[in-house]
Amino acid sequence: MKTDYPIFKNPIFDYTLTLFLFLLFFVIPVFPKALHGWLFNIVGTLIYVNLILIVNAYRSQVAITVFILFMADWLLFFLGGHALGTVSAFLNILLFLFIVAFFINGLARTKKVSMKSILHAINGYLLLGVIAAIGFDVIMLHNPEAITFPFHAYETEGVASRFAEFQYFGLCTLTTLGYGDITPVSFMARSFATMVTMCGQMYLTIIIALLVGKFVGQNQ
Repeated sequence: MKTDYPIFKNPIFDYTLTLFLFLLFFVIPVFPKALHGWLFNIVGTLIYVNLILIVNAYRSQVAITVFILFMADWLLFFLGGHALGTVSAFLNILLFLFIVAFFINGLARTKKVSMKSILHAINGYLLLGVIAAIGFDVIMLHNPEAITFPFHAYETEGVASRFAEFQYFGLCTLTTLGYGDITPVSFMARSFATMVTMCGQMYLTIIIALLVGKFVGQNQ
């Protein structure tokens, strides 16, 4: 009988995914905004490839689905356009939600707490931050007055510059930090911000309960 969940077979991919997500959130925004486009695209592609490799360790058919979503997203990105950009964003959200659920399922089924399982918990939380950033970006794409920003913090030109701001706002909302410098104004923005806040808190309580319970049972 197996004692661990198959997604933990390749620990190197867990470490690299954490590295890429940290680069996405905490390193790229430090660079000049003129470089954001290339940097976000490069690191985003590395994250996609990393996710495919992680999922492939569990079930190759699922990895093929992730790969198809990845290729569809890139195709829509290159085609451009308002409507296609929205479809691409929703494909990203769908993919990352699937990966987060995949991680939670793996954590629920694993028999012991290890560094690898902790990394999956961290990666799932950061992916929720990515989902929040994409969601706020889509809302602003359809209603530029949905969210208010401080002086010159938000640039309407350049998707990459915009995404850096939404990453910051997404994590602040997810963690319920609430600096107050960026404020959701429209009903849709407020509703989505509330949902992100609830998801962030529920994720933490569920994952902590899982890890602590398994750690106590493991020691006993």
